[in-house]
Amino acid sequence: MSVQAITWAYGCSQVSDPIEKFVLITIANFADEFGLCWPSQTTLQEACCCCERKLRNCLNDLEALGLITRYQRRRANGSRRSDIFVLTGFDGRRAIPDQNDHPALENLPAIKPGTTSRHGVPEGPASNRHVVPHQPACGAPLEPSFRTIKRTFSPLPPKPAQ
Repeated sequence: MSVQAITWAYGCSQVSDPIEKFVLITIANFADEFGLCWPSQTTLQEACCCCERKLRNCLNDLEALGLITRYQRRRANGSRRSDIFVLTGFDGRRAIPDQNDHPALENLPAIKPGTTSRHGVPEGPASNRHVVPHQPACGAPLEPSFRTIKRTFSPLPPKPAQ
């Protein structure tokens, strides 16, 4: 499913900022067949190599354009979890006929004032469907073992006679 969503994200002409488009493509990469995903902002920052402020501005702009919708999730103690992203601008996503058809949407009350048929996601799945391997952010210092090259003092092989 994410291949169709990524293709849609590449073709979005409303998005003019390249980082903003890359954020949309990254969210589309995480999306399932319903157009839902819940990567953390840290995961998106590392995948897109952008700072926290730029990512938040991009997410706000994408939501204002109607391409994505975000729903806050909270733990039982009230602390924040990663938001659920819905690719609302993507027509190729499967409709969810019942809230129980997706583990992220079970027993959800509407939380955004002035909106209809939107859900707040209190608990949802414990982990993402897709895992991005941990990589240092762009410009971050590498591990010390990668910065130094160990010299070996082995003799060179003899030259063949010509």
